[in-house]
Amino acid sequence: MQVKIECVFFENKWRKEYQERCCDDSKNQFNSIIFVSDRRTTSVSFGTDFQVLDMPDFITITIVTIRPSKLATYLVQRLIMSNLLHALVLLLRSTKYNYDTFRIAPHNYWYKRFQSFLPLGSKAPNFSCLDTDGKRVSLSEYHRKSFVVLEFGCMTCAPAVTQAATYPNSLSKLAPKYQPQGVEFLMVYTRETHPGENVCRHNSFSEKMEHAKTFRKEDQVKLRLIVDSLDGKIHRKYGMLPNMVYIISKEGRIVYKASWTDSADIAEALDNLILWDREGFTPMDSVAVVQKYHFIYDRNLEEHKRIYERAGRKAVKDLRREIEYPI
Repeated sequence: MQVKIECVFFENKWRKEYQERCCDDSKNQFNSIIFVSDRRTTSVSFGTDFQVLDMPDFITITIVTIRPSKLATYLVQRLIMSNLLHALVLLLRSTKYNYDTFRIAPHNYWYKRFQSFLPLGSKAPNFSCLDTDGKRVSLSEYHRKSFVVLEFGCMTCAPAVTQAATYPNSLSKLAPKYQPQGVEFLMVYTRETHPGENVCRHNSFSEKMEHAKTFRKEDQVKLRLIVDSLDGKIHRKYGMLPNMVYIISKEGRIVYKASWTDSADIAEALDNLILWDREGFTPMDSVAVVQKYHFIYDRNLEEHKRIYERAGRKAVKDLRREIEYPI
């Protein structure tokens, strides 16, 4: 996230037109426009649709003044601080990463954005964090050594739990087959997607680590489970969806991505990637490099019910309210 401050000087006759253009331009939805003149000062703020976003890419505060003058300069200096603080307060209120109540709107925003976010062939963002054994893990350590399957999830997201561990064809079952062939499986433990009375939002990193360890033990996760920072630094870098998955090539580039993890589809992709790697082909030239946005609905409602009830009645209630989930 970036906060940008820019100053615009122009003649008085263009002021009204500029104000109307800015307020009508959807591209300026994150801006706070401050108008300064020698006689009066006005502030026009818009773009209050922050509640549907998890993290805007930027906030721009534009200082518009009729002409450079000592008074205008003084007012600009005073207004920069007051409006910048106001913008940051709005940002902090609206980008709360760990929430108490599940809402579908922020997730829908990222589903729509996922298609263009980190496109195939782009360099995978590096990260460094701790795993549940307390060892530091960096994506760069696998560079030129292994393909990396990078799944995201938590113990209150049923698709993440089932695809990572509890189903017969889960990633935990696939890992022993593919690890000897040069594939590393990592699972990033994120915020709790469906917090409840029993499994609450994370209030500290140590609490998040304990949730991850409980998840590994109770659901017998065989993947290397790495724990994201309290404010979700890795999660933000890769798209903020609850159970997205990436395959990263040995060159550190994204060769597969999906908004929901499908272990069977990942196995097929890995078979092709390993074969092409042995033959010396570049993965980006292959037809198996895919990008999916579908929801993996495995229909094992009893297993889903167990997972959400483990989180608590509130988690089940919030889920039914937001998406009418049939459990």
